[in-house]
Amino acid sequence: MGDSGAQSQTGADRAVGRAAAAVDAAAGAVAPPPREMRSAEIEVETGDKLEQSSSVRLKRTLSVDQMFWFPRFQPPLRDNSLALVLDDNYANLCCSLAEHYTRVLCLHPDAEYLAQARRQVAERGVDNVDFARLDIDALLAGEPPARGADALFALRPASILAALDRPLRADRLLAALLAALADDATVLVADNNARSFRRAFDLRGRGAQRAALGEAARALQRAGFSAEEFVMRAGYTRDFIPAPAWVRRDCVLDAEPLKASLPARLQQHLLGTRPMTRYWPSWAIFAARGSVALRQFDDFVRDEKLRVFCRWEKFEPLQIKRLIAGNPGVTVMLAGAVGDASRDVVIRLPRSRAGHDSASANARALRELGVSAMRDYAPALLASGIWRGHEYFVEEKMPGREIGFRGPRADVMTGRGCREFVALQARDARREVLDADGYGQLIGRHIDALGKFCPGRAGALLVRADRALRARLIGRELPLVRKHGDFKLGNLLFDGDGHLRALIDWDGSEPLGLPLADFFTLVTYNHKDERGASNFLALNREVSVAWAVRDFYRRLLGELSEILGVDADLLPPLRCAACLISLQLRLDWTIKSHESWADELADGVLRDMVRLLEAGVEPN
Repeated sequence: MGDSGAQSQTGADRAVGRAAAAVDAAAGAVAPPPREMRSAEIEVETGDKLEQSSSVRLKRTLSVDQMFWFPRFQPPLRDNSLALVLDDNYANLCCSLAEHYTRVLCLHPDAEYLAQARRQVAERGVDNVDFARLDIDALLAGEPPARGADALFALRPASILAALDRPLRADRLLAALLAALADDATVLVADNNARSFRRAFDLRGRGAQRAALGEAARALQRAGFSAEEFVMRAGYTRDFIPAPAWVRRDCVLDAEPLKASLPARLQQHLLGTRPMTRYWPSWAIFAARGSVALRQFDDFVRDEKLRVFCRWEKFEPLQIKRLIAGNPGVTVMLAGAVGDASRDVVIRLPRSRAGHDSASANARALRELGVSAMRDYAPALLASGIWRGHEYFVEEKMPGREIGFRGPRADVMTGRGCREFVALQARDARREVLDADGYGQLIGRHIDALGKFCPGRAGALLVRADRALRARLIGRELPLVRKHGDFKLGNLLFDGDGHLRALIDWDGSEPLGLPLADFFTLVTYNHKDERGASNFLALNREVSVAWAVRDFYRRLLGELSEILGVDADLLPPLRCAACLISLQLRLDWTIKSHESWADELADGVLRDMVRLLEAGVEPN
């Protein structure tokens, strides 16, 4: 989302090309994997272990965690700009900021950490990041490592202070660093909450400590800063798992999923009140001296055309209400008038080539959906264009909330949502006899792309699976439907009575797709949550190949097949095709390049898939 800052032509610009290339590669651009990606540091067993890879962590830092994009909305105030960074993620944030500041100074009390961070910055070819050991005694005595800095980014300061021999509260460190800033500086500080209401919230083993939101806010207030406070229901970890979704403290209730029972809804209401958000597991503060309004955001939303499209009054105060995670390469924000949620909009700001592709695909789909049977369930694209050299896309915020519970009522709502969606697909479906060209466009191109990561035995099995799918599907009549591409409960919004109101996030959509592919995607997501599965290959074998799912999904598949007019003998090949497409689209090349990937794919998925397709033998 957003490189939406007007960038001055400073010495930092010379590093932009190199740093941007690293960001684009990390954000999902298909490229040959670097040598270290093939090493044993990446364990293919589970997605959680894969996140421990420094390369994958870099991708999350620059692509998923929306806070790290935020500085790009706050450009440097002058050409000769300086940013101070207190960070424990091996200078990943520094590399991002290097595109926007003349000089970035990375501070840390541990010399060994600084040496490792310096090596990583050098490997990425960034030449305007400097390093300094943070001398706490000198800092508290009024001797900071630099003065007149334009910005301070202090991320998880309590964890960094844990490296010290003597304890020090994070707010004291923050107060001392604030004294080193220019009068018109901006500040971003984020940490885990020392007063979290969740007793089970524990970051031991991740090297994390906690700091209190109130203490940090008071330190900023004493230094003359105005602040905007955001909170999150999950812990703020160095590896950003889960991906953060920051919510403005006075806009919490609208962001929360639906709850099933009255006690759960009452608890949600209580914890969503502003006083109680002070105790959420993690927090972030964006601060500036004087007006807290984000200067560049304020300029952006004052654009006359945008205000007309969004139905905002000319001098109406506006604010960012949420920073939404989970869209690599794109910053997604919920923004609108202060105190009025009825005219909120969703703003997407691409910040990489992958982000441009994603946001453009979403906008294209919304335009197409506007004249389809799904027009009442998809957001309207309100505006798009270029602002100060950067793309933006603004869409309608749809009513409804996602399901935030499990059980029989969740099944009822899930079934209702699936039936309504598939019925809408059927209204616009195009029944065709699938020929070789159609197979290649719908399935074959994904198998070809997957084949690049499948040498030896896995490659041979993939060829057999492709041959069997062609034999089972070519020449058969299929209803080709509008594909959502990321059909999961988080993208289905329901009203309080359990009725489907909207489907969002259409960046993976295609005008024509295989029938039931979206349903298989939803079942895979739900099966993962219900079983607690973490191995994506085993998950696809259970759902797409073996169809080892709850009876609820089996019955629902029968109903959906009847709505679309899909014969029962087509269901196994459609499941297998959906599995292969999912493996190609949803797994990063960082995973598929690992030396164990092909063997696990062959043993865990392709072998049973070939047996099913060639002989009709269901896996055990």
